[in-house]
Amino acid sequence: MSLQSYLKQFEPGHFLEAASDFHFLVYITSIDLVPIKENIKHLIDAIKAKDMLQAYHWREEQPWATLEQLLQENVTGLTSSDEWTCKQCTYINQGRLVCDMCGYPKD
Repeated sequence: MSLQSYLKQFEPGHFLEAASDFHFLVYITSIDLVPIKENIKHLIDAIKAKDMLQAYHWREEQPWATLEQLLQENVTGLTSSDEWTCKQCTYINQGRLVCDMCGYPKD
C-alpha cells in the first residue's frame, strides 16, 4: 500500500489517528526527499499527548507540507502505480492520467 493510499483511508480531521501507526512513522522517516526525521519529535509528542491540534500544526509545517504536495503531484517512488505506454508518443509513464512527455490522456 502506498503512503497516499494509506492516508486516504482517514478523514481529513483524523491525521493524529493515521500518524499514530508505528509503521507509518517508520516509513515517513525513511523518505529521503524531505527531512522529516529532523522534526518528527514534535509529531511523536503530539501522539503521546493525543493532541489533535498539535498534530494538525505539525502537518501544516515543513517538511510534511512539502511531502503532501509531492503526493498530490504523484511523485514516482512515493505512490504505487502502474506503468503505461502513451498511444500518441510511446513514452512509458508512471501512473499519471496524462502522458508526461506529450500530455496525451492515458485512456
